[in-house]
Amino acid sequence: PELTAFLGEQGLEPRKFPEFMLVLDSFPFTPAGKVDKRALAGQAGIATGRLAEAQGAA
Repeated sequence: PELTAFLGEQGLEPRKFPEFMLVLDSFPFTPAGKVDKRALAGQAGIATGRLAEAQGAA
């Protein structure tokens, strides 16, 4: 609720609001120093662009 209120105050259209947010202590990096998107997706519980179910996701 606070984030959506803040984004609205900044003039962002509601259709552009993020569907979810994930708070991380740090980003996973590849040996080359880039953000490891696969590891990040695993941390977020995302499978093929959708949120995975909390239990039963393989």
